[in-house]
Amino acid sequence: MVYRAHSVPKKAKTEVEPMTVSDATPLTSTLIELDALLEAEDVPTVDEAHRLLWDYLSSFDGITQQTRALQELSAAFNERPAVSSAHSMICRLIEQHHRRLAEP
Repeated sequence: MVYRAHSVPKKAKTEVEPMTVSDATPLTSTLIELDALLEAEDVPTVDEAHRLLWDYLSSFDGITQQTRALQELSAAFNERPAVSSAHSMICRLIEQHHRRLAEP
């Protein structure tokens, strides 16, 4: 038996434009800004990261919605590689917010 190779049409290459903060959901825009802190050559300050987290959480009404939003942010942020010292600092800030929201 002889098998013939058949050509498979090549998929057209499409370029995906990077998402900007203005195009994104609150979660995505916060992750974009946190990623920028991770990639910054200067060590980001705790205040910058803290402000981003507060801005994100303050866009949700009530402890239940803020807790849910923080859980989503935490899960999404933890998927990022921990190659920067800023990563552990941001994780600690997220954990502080978890504790704050869990208080009676």
